[in-house]
Parts: sequence; C-alpha cells; structure tokens
Amino acid sequence: MLNPKEFFSKNRNTFLFLAIFAIGAGLRIFRLDYQSFWNDELLTLKNIGVSFVQLITQPRDPNIMPLFYFFIHPLKGLENQEFWLRLVPMVFGCITIILVFFVGRNLLGKRVGLFGAFLIAISPFHIWYSQEARPYALLIMISLLSVLLLQQLMKNDSRLLPKIVFVFVTAALFYSHPVGIAVIGFEATYLLLNERKRWKEWLLVFGCVGLLLFPGLYRMLIISPDASANTHYVFNPFAIAYTGWAFGTGYSLGPNMVELHMPGRSDILFSYLPLIAPVMIIYFTLFALGIVQLYKKGSAVLWFTTFWLIFPVAFAVLGSIYSVHPFNVRYAILAFPAFVLVIASGIYGLNKGWLRSLALLFLCVISFWSLKGYFFNEEYHRENNRAAGEFLTEHANEGDLILGTAAYTIENLKYYYHGNHNLTFVGYPSSRISYTNGSEVPGALFVNEKSLETELMSIIADKESFWLFLSRTFHSDPYDNVRSFCKKNFSETQHGLWSGAELIRFEIKKQPPGSLNEK
Repeated sequence: MLNPKEFFSKNRNTFLFLAIFAIGAGLRIFRLDYQSFWNDELLTLKNIGVSFVQLITQPRDPNIMPLFYFFIHPLKGLENQEFWLRLVPMVFGCITIILVFFVGRNLLGKRVGLFGAFLIAISPFHIWYSQEARPYALLIMISLLSVLLLQQLMKNDSRLLPKIVFVFVTAALFYSHPVGIAVIGFEATYLLLNERKRWKEWLLVFGCVGLLLFPGLYRMLIISPDASANTHYVFNPFAIAYTGWAFGTGYSLGPNMVELHMPGRSDILFSYLPLIAPVMIIYFTLFALGIVQLYKKGSAVLWFTTFWLIFPVAFAVLGSIYSVHPFNVRYAILAFPAFVLVIASGIYGLNKGWLRSLALLFLCVISFWSLKGYFFNEEYHRENNRAAGEFLTEHANEGDLILGTAAYTIENLKYYYHGNHNLTFVGYPSSRISYTNGSEVPGALFVNEKSLETELMSIIADKESFWLFLSRTFHSDPYDNVRSFCKKNFSETQHGLWSGAELIRFEIKKQPPGSLNEK
C-alpha cells in the first residue's frame, strides 16, 4: 500500500498546480458581478443586441473583431447580465492559468511553469480582465494556445493535424482583436531567424494563416473603426513604464484610473513615489534576473521571449502614431504572459531557497494589496453606473432633464435607469444634441468655457430643474467648469456620489444672478 507521504511526494507538483488553479479560479469568480458595467462593457452589451450576421457586417462596436461576441451572444437577455457576460472571460482566465504552466514548462522548465502559473493566478491585472465583458481574457488565452502549439510544432512534429489546429488558432488571434497580429508577427519573425532549415514548411503554415486573415482585413477596410475617446493623447515613452507597473500591480494600487487621466497627473504620480519606487525596483531586479536566466538557457529561448515581449508593445506604440487609437496598456496586453514568465524565471534564478520564498512573499503582498483595492475600495472600481441608475430611478420625476458629461456616458446611465417616467437624456458637449431616448452621442468632446453658459441655458430652456450626471469628465470637462457653473447659478437639492459617477439635481433660482439676465 502506497504511503500517503510518498504519494504526495511523487505528485507534489500536481497538487501544487491544482492548488494554484483553485486559488486563481476562486479569485476570478469572487464578486464577479459586484461592480457595475462600465462604458466599454456596455458597448459589448450593445453589440450583442444584433444578429450573428450583423455582428460581422454591421457591428455596433467596429473596433472589436467578432469572435468574442460569438461566445457571449447566446447569453444576452439572461437575468443578471453582469454575471453571465463576465462568466465567459472568467472561464478564459482560468484556462490561461493552465496554459501559462505548460508554455512556461516547455520554455524554461517545470519550476518556472509553476511560478508563472502562480503569478498569473494572483495577478490583479489578469483578474481585472478576467472579470470584464471584453475580449482581452480571450485574447491572452488564444495567444498562449498559439504559442503552446508552436512549441509543439518546433519539436519536429511533422503531423498535419497539429499544423491545421495551429493555423486556425493563430488566425483566431486576429478575430479576437486586431492587436493579435503582434503575436503572429513575433512567431513568424522568430521562425524566420531561428528555424531556417524548415522555412518552406513555415512559409506554407503562415501562408495559410494569412489566407484566413484576409476576410477580417477586408472587413476592417470597409468598416472603419470608431475613433478613441482619447484621440487628443500624444504618445509618451512614460507609458511603457506604466505598462510594466500595470502588468505587475494591476489598476488598483497607487494612482487610480481617474487620477491618471486628469490634469496634474505628474504631481499625483510624484505623491505616490514612495510606493511606486521600491515596488518597481524589485520588479526590475526580478525582470533583469529573468533575462539572465533566459540567456543561460540559450539564444533561442532568449530571442523567443524577447520577441514575445517587444512585438505587442511595439505594435501598440505604432498604432498610437498611425491610427485613431492612442497607446493603451490593453493594446500591449499580449506582452503580459511573456512578462510573467520572465519574472517567474527571475524568481527561479535566485540561488537560495529563502530568497525565492522572500520574492514570492513580496509579490503575494503586492498582489493581494492591489486585489484588496480592486474588490473592496470604490476608489479603484469601475464607474458605478448601476448605482447612479438606481438613484435616478428612485428620485426622478416625469419629464426630468438629465444632462450628462462626458457626452457619451449618458447612454450608460440610460441603460441602468428602470423607472416608468419619460426622461430627456442629453449628452454634453455634443456636436449634435438629440432629445430622444434612442439618441446616440459622440465620444470625447471638450467643454468650451466661452460658450458654456449659452449652450447650457439653451439645453435647460424653461425647465424648473434638471439633473447633472458627471462621469469620465476627463473626456469632456477636466477642469470641472460645468459643475462650477451649475453650483454658481442654480440651487443643489439632491446629490448622489459613487465610484466614477455622480448625480446632482439642480433647481432654477427664482432670481438668477445678473450673469444670466444681462444677455
């Protein structure tokens, strides 16, 4: 009879991996539907409101390729949409933990694979996207599956079936999101430089991938993407450093998302320097040690991982220069698995066991500190459109005017308004102001302080009261001119404040200040 101690010893890595997976799955399902849908998730909901054919030919969200929507389309209309639409990315996130282990094991050994699986299991960055109804968890999962299949093919696997599967999986990267091209580029470049003996074979494989990409490329040509709300942003090399910070700590440690978008963010970042500096130094040290370990493994491993890191970031940088989309961490997200494996390799490179334990403990503390903010601190939550909608449902009256800035956020409030009253929703500032509940509003347009009074008074007209909805004002009114004008000239009677969203009811004063009458 097998001794339990001996059984555990023989299967130690299996038990460790199962424990890691359980931790990762638990963190991804925890409070899955607690936070409200934010702006981009409501775009997802809007896009799946059409047929499968329209998803391809007439998408309401042309920036995202259709594959992700095919997965979640059958779930539309179910109760508790926040749970069901996020459940699919959550599953993708859990599968990613498994894939990181196998890719890391093939690349750098079983221990590094386990370290990598553990790091991604507790990663605040990856948990964020595993709990978001957007395609990024799917994108990471498919990229790892493509890399895993490529590793198998590079072992002189000449069978036809693995090649066919690789071709379809790799093409699926692009149909998840256009940034998937970056991984296809890194794989092709690596093979061109390091697998020259089989160049005819690889040319055929990637030629087939290219053929599968052609319909998607044609779709992008005839259906122009929508401009980002941040088209006014100019690429700053500092964004690369922030990408490393986000990969390591997520979005819920240090400055929050609103602070990073507002004027004076340099001063805000400086105030967090006592936290940021030591964390970044330790991450940089582990990253450097990881690169050394890759070098020791051989030039092939080093170049493979380096290309994996560089191509997605370079693609995002080039996209910010030549497209309508500025640099964003999520556009460089396909470098994240490589980042995790380099850090895991750095931990493995520490010579002494106690140093490895100390490094893992440090990363655990950072991750769970950030996760505490993500799960429990509203300062780091997505904008709470749900609470704002519930507040409006409870307090709105028939015919109320709701003025929303930034303009495009008014649609988010409308989604969560479930009252029976007929309300007028207006996004401001807008190049074309519509007073219908089915109105569509533009993206980021900024308040013109000189015309503010005239425009607002033309919207308010003869209303005795109105609601001001403030959300993502860094895309419309970063200096708070609209609120200041309203507080100066009207009486505030009700106020609701939540994460990233605010509702204020104003009433017209019986004797407005002279500034309103002089004209």
